[in-house]
Amino acid sequence: MKAIHASFVTLITMCSSTLVNADNADAETIKRLRDLSLEDLMNIEISVASKTKDKSLRETPGIVSIITDEEIAQSGARDLIDVLRLVPGFDFGVDMLNVVGIGIRGTWVHEGKMLMLIDGIEMNERNYGNLALGNHYPLEHIKRIEIMRGPGSVNYGGFAELGVINIITKNAEDIDGVQINLTHGKMLKTTGRQNISLMYGNKINKELEITAAGYVGKGQRSDGEYIDSNGKTVNMAETSQLTPHFVNLGLKYGNFSSRFLSDNYRLHSYDGYGEIVENPWKVDFQIWAYLAKYHYDFNQDLKLNIESGYQRDQSWTIDNGVPQRFSKNIVEHSWLKSRLNYIFNDQFQFATGVEFYSDKSTNKSPDNLFVESKSIPNFQNYTLFLESDYKSNWGNITGGVRYEHHNLFGSAIVPRLALTNIVDQFHYKLLYGHSFRTPAAYNVYLNQEIQTEKNKVFEAEIGYQIHKNMTLTMNVFNNMATNNITYDVLSTTGLVTYFNSTEKMGSRGIETEWRFKEKWGSVTLNHSFYQKIYGSAENQKVIDFQTGNEIKTASLAFPTHKTTLNTTFNLSPQLTLNSSLIFYGSRYGYDGIDENGNAHLKKFPASVLANVFLRYQPTWFKNGDIGIGIYDIFNDKSRFIQPYNGGHNSLPAPSREIVFKIGYKF
Repeated sequence: MKAIHASFVTLITMCSSTLVNADNADAETIKRLRDLSLEDLMNIEISVASKTKDKSLRETPGIVSIITDEEIAQSGARDLIDVLRLVPGFDFGVDMLNVVGIGIRGTWVHEGKMLMLIDGIEMNERNYGNLALGNHYPLEHIKRIEIMRGPGSVNYGGFAELGVINIITKNAEDIDGVQINLTHGKMLKTTGRQNISLMYGNKINKELEITAAGYVGKGQRSDGEYIDSNGKTVNMAETSQLTPHFVNLGLKYGNFSSRFLSDNYRLHSYDGYGEIVENPWKVDFQIWAYLAKYHYDFNQDLKLNIESGYQRDQSWTIDNGVPQRFSKNIVEHSWLKSRLNYIFNDQFQFATGVEFYSDKSTNKSPDNLFVESKSIPNFQNYTLFLESDYKSNWGNITGGVRYEHHNLFGSAIVPRLALTNIVDQFHYKLLYGHSFRTPAAYNVYLNQEIQTEKNKVFEAEIGYQIHKNMTLTMNVFNNMATNNITYDVLSTTGLVTYFNSTEKMGSRGIETEWRFKEKWGSVTLNHSFYQKIYGSAENQKVIDFQTGNEIKTASLAFPTHKTTLNTTFNLSPQLTLNSSLIFYGSRYGYDGIDENGNAHLKKFPASVLANVFLRYQPTWFKNGDIGIGIYDIFNDKSRFIQPYNGGHNSLPAPSREIVFKIGYKF
């Protein structure tokens, strides 16, 4: 309590002194997005859900949330986990080896079922399709995040089965010089994070733009104690390092643009596959990629886009300090895409294109504890897609279809159909689509019989613009998957594998959001509810093995109810105060084993994460930015729970953390 009191005193002192000294000298620059009405924000055109043309949130054919750089800065978010927690339906679970991934709408999508893009480059690693989160990606580089909850396979292919996170970084005009940002966080028992971000942007003339951005740091997953199923304990305060190294270089000249991206992320783990290990394991996720794009406008109605790229992925490289006991898997991913957009008239337009990619895999692991050494097949995939957009009296009708032919998994066709309409202050959406998850390199390596997972999703949304500063939206969803690709640990051998579940799987639920924005600040309140439907893979069922009872409507790790309240107060032109409350309903997870080796089912109680952040942009610190915040104010002792029965007890999340941020633009 003393720490909380001292921190609040610091915040109040800063607030008071700033209000006394604040003036309006640079108010127009500082308030860049504050004076935009909510109606203006809702009308920002986004691209994540459509290939024909960019559309506003109310009209785009998907259930989409948008987060701006200003909202990220005001929230004081430490990493992408903090940002995504504020989005309806998102939560997080532990996989293994200190790796934390995403769950959405009650489904574990860490296994390659949600695509993340940074400036058009896929960030899912190519061995399994995973996204490892926690002090990983630089928030300061981001201009906007577009998040689609729902099927994206028609536009993006096999990692976009249940959603897409599209991150757009700042361009040369946004940066306009050199910008440096420092972040320091202090948990109760250790340093939480120490990160530095650099950006350079220069628009040399009308034709040439250059950007260069880098990010390095060091953080800790937690400072709590992890207890494995055998009762062994490890203090994570200095043993759960998260170390990012990130580079993003961009060049634009006329109609040509290119980008080089390097992402090296290392985790230290003592939690292993669930049982505490004697020596720290180093787990590396390394990606570097080059992307080149060219667009040519034949006229204002006919436009051609060509894209090619190469990506080298060396992820899940594991070094446990024992000679000849490591894992090293490399996938070289090459692709070529072309898209033609044609506008017939004001009512009808379409986009069509062809795509090709090749994955060449190399296993440089010796025989070891994890897998049996054998060859990995190479992939070749050909795609043809078509999307049309027709504006009728009933609304905007978007239809799309994607045909793929894979050298291992054969041919597949996935369609989607959307009706969206704006009627004065009301808008509505009716969405139906098929999606799929193509097995990645090591899915096949571990199970030669693995097949493509398929999904059918229905969504509907209705919204009301109460006035230009207030909106209310509600959506319902139902998704059903077959051939669900599931990770498991074989009890007979202890080896890991992937398999296709024989049961249909899915969830249904409802998400609501109320938003209010005025010159004094903003308020966002959302609620997510889901229920598991159909069935579950055997290792994802919520079963009390001691009694044999199964809870069929709940999922492991993720709550049935989640409510988020996020508020920002503009205390002066230079000062904002953000606070957020995230309520999680009770959750289920496995924790410990009985004398027969069966896992104990535990009901984790409801919890609340409370955060506050004060952001100061003083006029005497021209173009500068200072912030201080407290995360998990009440030290709720939150946990990351494993979303499957894989022998890993719940992993402690960060304790209360005081974070200081400072940035300056030259």
